[in-house]
Amino acid sequence: YKVDDLCNRLTPQSSYAFRLGDVDKDGLITANDASKLLSDINLNRIYNYSYSEFIAADVDDNGNLTANDCAYIHQKVLDGSFEFPAEK
Repeated sequence: YKVDDLCNRLTPQSSYAFRLGDVDKDGLITANDASKLLSDINLNRIYNYSYSEFIAADVDDNGNLTANDCAYIHQKVLDGSFEFPAEK
């Protein structure tokens, strides 16, 4: 899914101050974040993401939400020093 495809479908920005990779907004980056993102991609629920939720999930900063973002989140869980591509 590309950000251009979602622009008109994203919900208004909330007051949520996002943390890159924290898809479930619990303040932590865990395997649950990757699982939620993958589930939301498969079930087309990313169309309900706010702008900040989309940015938090797009950890490779390519304007798409894909399984690659999930893999990067898992990598961060396994290695806390790992930097998301969007952080570079």
